[in-house]
Amino acid sequence: MAKVVVHQQAIVKKWGNNLGIRFNASIIDKTIIEVDTKVEISVLDNGTIMIKPLKKRKSLNEIIEGLTSDNQGEELIKGTVGEEL
Repeated sequence: MAKVVVHQQAIVKKWGNNLGIRFNASIIDKTIIEVDTKVEISVLDNGTIMIKPLKKRKSLNEIIEGLTSDNQGEELIKGTVGEEL
């Protein structure tokens, strides 16, 4: 089980027709959550609420920018296969 690294209290407030909680900077500093981060919210059978940030998918440009000679694979097909020439 994960270890608690920050423990604080907050007050649930009305936000339109919904309820909301503000996260203190000390909570945010311990997470990867920032503005517009998508999260998964789960409610356990004992009423506990879990909020888990979803991993941000890299764009194709970010993937290409991260390529180096060390992390590229070799060609899968070598030589001629059909009538390419």
